[in-house]
Amino acid sequence: MLARSKIYLFGIAPLILFFVLVSACNRQPDACLETSTTSSLVGSPIIVRDCSKRGFDNVINMGNGAKFNNEQEINYTYYSGGSYRIALTSFSRKGNKKETSETGITITYPSAKDIQGNWTLTKAETRIQLLVDPTVSIFNLPIDSSRNFSELYEITADSIFVTHNGEKFYLFQFRNVYEYENGSLKLNQNSFPIVRYSGSEMVLQGPYFKGFELLYLER
Repeated sequence: MLARSKIYLFGIAPLILFFVLVSACNRQPDACLETSTTSSLVGSPIIVRDCSKRGFDNVINMGNGAKFNNEQEINYTYYSGGSYRIALTSFSRKGNKKETSETGITITYPSAKDIQGNWTLTKAETRIQLLVDPTVSIFNLPIDSSRNFSELYEITADSIFVTHNGEKFYLFQFRNVYEYENGSLKLNQNSFPIVRYSGSEMVLQGPYFKGFELLYLER
């Protein structure tokens, strides 16, 4: 009986050790996600970090269609206001185990009062966008044309007074009535959403048949 027991033990022990080692190599991941902030103004960059342990082929979903694979740190910018759920899914080595960590972020537009005041339109760019890819910054898309301006924008509660200033004399002045709703200025049957705002800078996105136009205003 003793000999048989020894044979049984010596035969089963390597098998048990094998399964223990396999299991150790394919452990349950510990998903972890960190963000630099939970609220931000539109157009302001945020940082997303993957702090997971024992994770492989991790995927970060920004909640707006943008997904990033195996990135330890992402510098990302939202160009539309709203509430987003950022989710990180971490997988085991074999991919048959996973864990998800989530957090929320709120992107806000400036208020109607924030955008009022005197601004200077300094530049207008047209950029080419054939396909919408939320992983690519709109400021990194190809430039089709770029023009420098010297136009003064006085934005009141319901009107925009535009004065074109060149060669030290005023060329013309006109007034546009506008509405401001959900971060977008609506005038002349067009909408110009704000895609960046910092208090001293405001960038509007306008229509363009190859993509869009960016209007840079400073004060």
